[in-house]
Amino acid sequence: MSLELYAAYVLACIVIILVPGPTVTLIIANSVRHGSRAGLANVA
Repeated sequence: MSLELYAAYVLACIVIILVPGPTVTLIIANSVRHGSRAGLANVA
């Protein structure tokens, strides 16, 4: 495996790990838009 291919693989793995899932994105968006109570309602 070449160094460039390995670097691209590691970068792709890091991006996948750092990007939140759709549920986390929904909770954050509702918390920012409507306050922490609405965000906690989504968690429950």
